Amino acid sequence: MELTQPTVARYLELLEESRGGRYDTEEIRSAAGKLAEGLASRQLNLSDATLAVCQLCARLKSGGCVCLHHKEQIPQLNREGCQACVHLFGRRLEPVDSRGAVLQDLRNAIALLERSDAFPGVMPEVLVNVVEALPGATELSEIAGVPGRILKVRGRARCFTEPEFGASSHMASILRAAIAHDPKVRAAIDIGFTPRVRKVLEKHRWSQLVVDRRKLPGEIASDENGAVIGLSRALGRGRKAPEVLIDLGGVGIEPVAYLFGPSAPAVAERAVKIAAEAGVGG
Repeated sequence: MELTQPTVARYLELLEESRGGRYDTEEIRSAAGKLAEGLASRQLNLSDATLAVCQLCARLKSGGCVCLHHKEQIPQLNREGCQACVHLFGRRLEPVDSRGAVLQDLRNAIALLERSDAFPGVMPEVLVNVVEALPGATELSEIAGVPGRILKVRGRARCFTEPEFGASSHMASILRAAIAHDPKVRAAIDIGFTPRVRKVLEKHRWSQLVVDRRKLPGEIASDENGAVIGLSRALGRGRKAPEVLIDLGGVGIEPVAYLFGPSAPAVAERAVKIAAEAGVGG
């Protein structure tokens, strides 16, 4: 690459300074690793590496960490729902165009939840997140969600942040586990699992998978990601991804139901339907 030793040394200093910062993300680390491996093995030439870096930059500007940082620095862009980079790069890069569609799906889902009088009644104490994945997603960075989750404010569901890729590791992990066994699944949302919600789920006969933490090893049973592990184990035995994953909870862990579907608006609509039929309006 025709770099001098001082240049490399300075790069390594900057890399150390940036660890744990905004741009220390799975997507960037993964891309950097692939680029380094390709260049070192000479299977990737410099022109292709430059193209890969530019594509990564376009993705990060289109609903990624660079977009979020820009909107934090200039709040008016956030208030206006700026999608300049999605429009700018989407016409040239199909993956960016898909990212814009996913982010818009999430905005539509959030608007549906905020309009609902009933939905706050099924919001769990751990609050709500809704996530949607890009077609063919395999990495958490390819799944978008709400940074900080959807809150309950004065009896209404409220979201104060723009959806972003890589924003929810927990919900994204659950969705990724489902996608691995059913590519038609593209989105998920969590609601509280109460006796009233259970009756509505039984009424509609949606396919269910129940995770009982008492049957999991002790160190897993108390882990936040116990539901992910339970789902992966069950699906690993050849089962199809369910429409509803029920985590019965445990000591210090609230019972939660995760709804899966083809899009964020679809799972949000089903969550609102469950809330209305459960009769537990905010």
